Amino acid sequence: MLNIGRSLPEISVVVNSRDDARFNTFEVKFLKRLDFAPERVVRISDAKSMSEGYNRGYRLTNSEWIMFVHDDIELLTPRVSRVLSHALRGADVVGVCGTRRLSSGNWYDSGVPYNCGSIVQPDPVDDRFHRYDRFGCSSRAIVRDVQAMDGVFIMVRRRVLDALSGFDEVNYTDFHTYDIDFTFRSYLAGLRCVVARDVLLRHKAVIAEYSEAKVMAWHHSQARFVELFGHNLNSCVGRRAHESTRLIRPEDAILVSRRRKRQRLELG
Repeated sequence: MLNIGRSLPEISVVVNSRDDARFNTFEVKFLKRLDFAPERVVRISDAKSMSEGYNRGYRLTNSEWIMFVHDDIELLTPRVSRVLSHALRGADVVGVCGTRRLSSGNWYDSGVPYNCGSIVQPDPVDDRFHRYDRFGCSSRAIVRDVQAMDGVFIMVRRRVLDALSGFDEVNYTDFHTYDIDFTFRSYLAGLRCVVARDVLLRHKAVIAEYSEAKVMAWHHSQARFVELFGHNLNSCVGRRAHESTRLIRPEDAILVSRRRKRQRLELG
């Protein structure tokens, strides 16, 4: 591992993970692919909710930055420390997917051109393939003035967590919408929320495979969010869509991303 701690602030990783086998895969596919040494990795194996686990986890650390991640992700970006070093400068909250105009309890509802970021996921039609999904129209590596982000990966300054009293354990008692709530509260507080488009992850979850109970719980937590923040949401939305490229291997997303960057540079 290349330790470049001099160019990065102290970072701790917090992950809610109940399943040992799943966490072992997370260690191999995510933690060991980091090209820097986190100050601490905190695994919460008995979280009552995503918010409760994250709050308990970050309070066990002393780092300037806390990286909150799902335990079913894989890091694809090589030398991610370089990307993070750029993204963390001038930011308070950093994610990989989100929107610059929140209209509901689901950031994706805001649509094009307000959404931003990308993710690699299993192809829901044919599990032999993967999809490289890209949201929004921005070509910038760092998208600023973001209002809400997906919780698959969120980095937060400690002082922000302290100021906002962490994640909301009262209104979000399961594993949904905690991310929209926290990042939107950060935005409303005037904090600097950005999406780092060059942090590329594979996320194993497929929404189409969610159980009926899980979908109902998700809708319930979104409705609770709208009940709390509806007066702050935008009524004007874009086109609910995104670009998608089918991949044989998740790693192929890096090649697609580089090719698209070259094309943008050639077009000026």
